[in-house]
Amino acid sequence: MENLIISINCVAPIFLYMLAGYYANSRKFVPTEVFPQISRLAFSVLLPWTLFNNIYSADLGSAFSAPLLAYLLAANILVFILGTLILFRLEPDRRRRGLYIQNLYRSNIAIIGISLAQPLMDAAGIASMSIVVTVLVPLYNALAIIALELCRGGQISVKKLLVNMAKNPLIRGALAGIFCVVLGIRLPSAVESAVSGLAKAGSVMTLVALGATFQFSTLRKNALLLTKLTLVRLVGIPALLVTAAAVLGFRGSELAIITICTASPIASSTYPMALVYDSDHDLTGQLVITTSLFCCFTLFLWIFLCKQLGLF
Repeated sequence: MENLIISINCVAPIFLYMLAGYYANSRKFVPTEVFPQISRLAFSVLLPWTLFNNIYSADLGSAFSAPLLAYLLAANILVFILGTLILFRLEPDRRRRGLYIQNLYRSNIAIIGISLAQPLMDAAGIASMSIVVTVLVPLYNALAIIALELCRGGQISVKKLLVNMAKNPLIRGALAGIFCVVLGIRLPSAVESAVSGLAKAGSVMTLVALGATFQFSTLRKNALLLTKLTLVRLVGIPALLVTAAAVLGFRGSELAIITICTASPIASSTYPMALVYDSDHDLTGQLVITTSLFCCFTLFLWIFLCKQLGLF
C-alpha cells in the first residue's frame, strides 16, 4: 500500500496540472493562442531557474554519477543509430522517418522529468536529474537535427549543432548552477527565495500549458498508428533500457532517473522542429498529445512496479 501511495503522489500533480490547462483552454478563460506563448515563457525563462535551483541547492559531489551519465549517453546513441539504420530501410515516407527515430529516444525530461523527480527523490537525486538534463537535452537536440537533416537529404552542419546547444536556455541555467556550486557562490537569502519561487513556477506553468494543447478531435485519423507509437515510447523503450540498467546494477535514484528519462513522453519541442525540417508535423503534434496524456498512467505503473521490486 505504501508503494501505491508513493506512486500516486509522484504522478498525480503532473496529471492535475495538465488537467487544469485542458480545462482552462476548453472553457476559453484565455485565448487558445496564448498558451503557446505561455509554454515558450516557461521554457525560456522559468525552467532554467528550475535547473539552476536544483543544482544550486544540492551537494554537487554526491549528485554527479559518471556511470549514470555514461549509461544514458551510450543507450541513447545506440538506440538512435539502430533506429536510424532500421527505419531508413523499412519506412518509405521520408517525412515520417525523423519522427519515428525521435520517438525512440527523445523524451520530455526537461518538463515531465524534472517535475517527477521532485516528489520521487531526495535533494541529491533531484540535482543528479538536473545534471542529466544538462547533458541529455543537447544530445537530444543534436541527434534530432541529424535525423531530420538526413531524412530530407540535407547536410549536417557542426556549427549549427554547436550554436543550437549554446542557445538552449536550459543548458545555460544548469551551467549557472554548476558555476555557483563549484566557486562556492551563495546568493542573498531574499534572492534565494525568489529563485525558489521561479523554480516552482517553471514546472507548473509548463505542464499547464502542455495540458492546454490537448485537442482530442485531431487524434481519430491516425488512432492505430498513434497507439503503436505511444506504446513504443512509453512501454517498449523503457522496458528494454530499464531492464538493461537493472541487470547492470543500477538501483535507487540512479535507476529512477533512467526510468524517468526513458519512460517520459516525446519532447514537445519535436513539433516546431518538424515544421522547420519539413517532417510530418501533424502526426508529430498528435504524438506529443497522446504520449503526454498516457504517460501519467504508464509512469505510475513503472514507478509502482520498480517500488514493488525494491529497485528504488
